[in-house]
Amino acid sequence: MVLSPAKVNFHLEILDTREDGYHNIRSIFQTVSIFDRIWIRSLTDTEEDVVDGVPATPEESTVHRAVRIFREATGWRGYVHVKVEKRIPSGAGLGGASSNAAAVLRALDALTGVGLGEERLAELGLKVGSDVPFFCRASAALVEGRGEVIHPVKPRDDFWLLCVAPGFPISTVQAYALYDERKGLVMHEGVSPRRIVESYESYAPQDWGFHNAFFDVLVPRYPLLQDIVQGLAELGALYANVSGSGSVVYGVFPSFIDLVRADAAMVRQGYETYRAHPLKRLPRVWCA
Repeated sequence: MVLSPAKVNFHLEILDTREDGYHNIRSIFQTVSIFDRIWIRSLTDTEEDVVDGVPATPEESTVHRAVRIFREATGWRGYVHVKVEKRIPSGAGLGGASSNAAAVLRALDALTGVGLGEERLAELGLKVGSDVPFFCRASAALVEGRGEVIHPVKPRDDFWLLCVAPGFPISTVQAYALYDERKGLVMHEGVSPRRIVESYESYAPQDWGFHNAFFDVLVPRYPLLQDIVQGLAELGALYANVSGSGSVVYGVFPSFIDLVRADAAMVRQGYETYRAHPLKRLPRVWCA
C-alpha cells in the first residue's frame, strides 16, 4: 500500500510556450497531507491489468499509463490489480492523477524489485504527465521546464493549510487555453529561482511575494475564486491563492486553532474543505 499525496503550488509562473506545445513553468510544489490510498497486488491468472477506483477510461487513466510504461521500460512481464481509494478531488489543481501515477511507479519498483531509483522513475513519469516526476522525487521542490526540472527545497512544517473546493472543476487544458487567450492581462514580473527558494524556505508566508499566473485569467470566468481568496484572508490566512490551474483555493494559517476556526466558517458557507499540513518526506511504499 502507498499513500498518494496532493500538492499545492505556492508560486507559479508561466514563462513561455515550448516547441512541443507545452508551457515552461517555474513553481514551488509542496506535498500536503491530503491522500489517496493505493493498493497493488500481482495477478498470476490473467494477462490484463485490473484497475478499480479511477474515474477514467484506460486510455485516459494515469494509473493504466504508469503500469504500461513501467512494463515497457523494464521488460517486466507481470500484471497487477490496482485499487485506488480517492480523496483528492479531480480538476482541483492538487495533482491527484499525477500523484497516483507516481505512487504506482514507486510501488511497482518496490513490488518487482527492479530498483530503478527516483531519477529513472521520474523520467518514466514524464511520459505519463508533466507533474508526475515531482511526485517521484521530492516532498517539496522548485519545479521548472514542463515539470521535469526538479530542484528539491527544504519543506516547511510551520503552518497549516485549508483547501476550499468551489464546487466545480477546472481542467488543466482549459486553464492553459484561457491563459493563452488572456496572458496580456498577467502583469507580474518574473522572480529569480534563487529568490523564490529563499522566500519559501526562510520568509513568513505573508512576506513570500508569490503569485499564480493562472489567477488573473481564471477570475473573470470564475469570480467565486476571488471571493474565496478574500474570505480566507479575512479569516486570518497569511497567504491565499489558487493551487495550480485550479479550482481549489487554499489559505495558509499559522496554527491549527486558526485553521479549525477558518474551516468552520467556510463550511458554514457551504464549501467542501480539506485540512492539510505540509509533508517533510514522500510517503513510504509498504510491501506485504
